[in-house]
Amino acid sequence: MLKLYAKKGLLVRLSYLAISLVVWAGTLGGRLFGSRAVVLCYHGIRDRKADLFRRQMKAVSQRVVQLEELGDCSPRGFAKPSVVITFDDAFENLLTNAMQALEQLRIPASVYVVTDCVGEMPGWLQGSGHRDENEYLMSEKQLRVLAANPMVSIGSHSHTHPRLACLDRDGIQDELTLSRNALEKMTGQGVKVLAYPHGSYNGMVSGVAQMCGFSQRLTLDERMVHVGCADGEIGRFSMEPDAWMIEFRLTTDGAYSWLYYFRRMIRSCEKLLGK
Repeated sequence: MLKLYAKKGLLVRLSYLAISLVVWAGTLGGRLFGSRAVVLCYHGIRDRKADLFRRQMKAVSQRVVQLEELGDCSPRGFAKPSVVITFDDAFENLLTNAMQALEQLRIPASVYVVTDCVGEMPGWLQGSGHRDENEYLMSEKQLRVLAANPMVSIGSHSHTHPRLACLDRDGIQDELTLSRNALEKMTGQGVKVLAYPHGSYNGMVSGVAQMCGFSQRLTLDERMVHVGCADGEIGRFSMEPDAWMIEFRLTTDGAYSWLYYFRRMIRSCEKLLGK
């Protein structure tokens, strides 16, 4: 979501904000979404953004639940939706710039690991000019310590971070099997959650992931998840610590969920036009 803002500029960002404000008002400040949860997707948290991240976490600290617990949670009724915090890639800077705030606020989180790059820089970003290409990922030792924290769950983000929908069945299975086996050996815990790299998936990817034992599979579709029914493909909302606070609050209240249906409509129109 925020990457789209960066590409298309302030006008798009303000337009999305205006629409989301209408949705927010129409759902009574998100209270009509009390039976659902908003799953946020972060990546690295660099030093200068640590205070911004803490501010965001304070704003939702009373609503955060663990992803794996969503299936057992009760709907909040006439209340704002629950919130789930997730991190893709397992950047080392999370240990200093995110975990302290999460532990102090008693906020659970999930971290998704690219097993072929543990303790290294992200190979899929090298030469891209991406701001995180020179940030290190957590080492095996750091991941073992993190996995022992009861407030943190560890999941797979594949073995090498490819676009899974571009691979054949054998390639997808290798990516997921290697990743899951490595993580379970590393942490001594079962791994049942997969975050699709780049948000890339299709029916075949989903089927292979299920066959490999991943009951929860996280996308980057801006779609809320129903509390009490949290298996299968689970949508997430991309988030950055330096998002405007009003964007953060509207996102966590479910007001940006219209984007999922808007993008489906656009894709359907493109298919009809043969694009």
